[in-house]
Amino acid sequence: GLLFDQGLRDPNRFAETLSALEAVLGRGRVGRVERLPSRRVDGFRVVPFLEAGVKGAVSVGVGDGVLGLPMARFRTGRGVRVLMRERRPALLTMGSVTRALRAVEGPCFLSGEWWDEGLGWEKVIWEVVDEVGGMYRVVCEGGVWCVEGVYG
Repeated sequence: GLLFDQGLRDPNRFAETLSALEAVLGRGRVGRVERLPSRRVDGFRVVPFLEAGVKGAVSVGVGDGVLGLPMARFRTGRGVRVLMRERRPALLTMGSVTRALRAVEGPCFLSGEWWDEGLGWEKVIWEVVDEVGGMYRVVCEGGVWCVEGVYG
């Protein structure tokens, strides 16, 4: 369900709670997420809950057509080394552990803000399964590889 689907019991207390959280966490760090018009995975900004004109929260519920495995996504990718064979990932080295890849899907290319030299970005994304069944999303951005998430 939604956070606000039954209304607030005491709206004044909610405003006080938000103010206390902002005092601890800092200005602009408490609110709701608003997506930016970008394809960037983390393209969002934080907007205050009590901003004028806000009609209510947006809900994305189970059964909204999303299919697939859940992915634990790392906000900052974990560094990894990838050995390519025939232009496809073949070995994945995370720390001191190296594993052969038994299944590889990709590449998927994402890019955005190419018109702005300072903000432009480009990612090459691969979905891989290692020899022991671990399923990962590995990403190459600017020649640097990282694990962006783990499936399962």
